[in-house]
Amino acid sequence: MKLFIIGCGSIGTRHAKNAAAEKHELLLYDIDSARAQALAKETGATVVKKIEYGLAVKPDAALICTPPNLHVQQALECIRAKVPSFIEKPLAHSMEDVDKLVKTAEELNVPTMVACNLRFTEGLQKIRELLPQLGNIVMAKIEFGYDLKQWRPGQDYRKNYAASHESGGGIVLDAIHELDYALWLFGQPKKAFSKVMHSGKLEIKTEDQAEFVLELENCPTLSMHLDYLNPVYTRNCNIIGEKGTLYWEFKTGIVRAQINGKENTYETNSDVNAMYVSELDYFINSISKGEKMMNPVSEAAETLRHALALRQAGVSE
Repeated sequence: MKLFIIGCGSIGTRHAKNAAAEKHELLLYDIDSARAQALAKETGATVVKKIEYGLAVKPDAALICTPPNLHVQQALECIRAKVPSFIEKPLAHSMEDVDKLVKTAEELNVPTMVACNLRFTEGLQKIRELLPQLGNIVMAKIEFGYDLKQWRPGQDYRKNYAASHESGGGIVLDAIHELDYALWLFGQPKKAFSKVMHSGKLEIKTEDQAEFVLELENCPTLSMHLDYLNPVYTRNCNIIGEKGTLYWEFKTGIVRAQINGKENTYETNSDVNAMYVSELDYFINSISKGEKMMNPVSEAAETLRHALALRQAGVSE
């Protein structure tokens, strides 16, 4: 399959290398042509100087891996060319033109998918499989935290998109994965409360901490903590139901289940790259088979809308 990767930063590089390993034909575009050329040498890809040039050769799919403030316009360009499009998270940095993107994709019947790679971890898939055994959910807690200075090695975090709301940064959108899988597990929000904070401990303009309490369709109380400050990488969830509990830890892949008095531990694949490979394979296979994809732009737009509302409501004057 011929894949057009737009943006050759860290996530674009990961997708390009994974696609090259699967023997897909690659086209690359990046505003930094030297970066694109360096990645092309590693992957055997062809570099184009403009997005329109890449679309002109009719790729089978496009992967948009640029900063979030560029996603919507680049996705519109791909969708208008009737190229199935994978868009990295978050879908956008604001709701501007998002409805236009959704409408265009639907009118032209172009398949879209927004990155939701945590859904492709074996651990969360096991959690989703076991969830009905808990009976009615009582409460859940989701946590993510990691020091932004360590997050993307080799980059000055103060110059990364994470440091600016205008480019789509801040912990609320950067960690939208957590909100995405919460809605995937428990349904849409009915009520929400939030507090969003800027500690001043990092030299950035965006929020570095967020606390949410959500009432979801299938979970009366879900608390969520997100931060850019934890020196120890922390990503997990704990779910309590009438018949037991479930716990998942991303770093180890361990899932612990205590249901109806029986305890089981599942050691799932914790290889970080494996979820990206699975995600890309799913996207490509869905195109090949003409099957409906998970998390199209219409669904991701609602998740983004909730995230932006939580951030706005949680900011103290």
